[in-house]
Amino acid sequence: MTHDLIPVTRHHGLTLPALLAPDAPTAKRVLEFYTANIRNPNTRKAYAKAAADFAAWCAARGLGQFRDVQPVT
Repeated sequence: MTHDLIPVTRHHGLTLPALLAPDAPTAKRVLEFYTANIRNPNTRKAYAKAAADFAAWCAARGLGQFRDVQPVT
């Protein structure tokens, strides 16, 4: 299976890395986590950046789904 360098998914007007949003229900859960569970806007922004950086790192290595990420990766 091939993966684009940084695959993305559009959901509710936001662009999410495909690693975090492989389907609509998962995208919804990710957005809910960042908007409902993290109340502090600075923390929410920092966590979102870290998640996006991790997703880009995975994409650069051809890891398109969480199940592809292993401890040795």
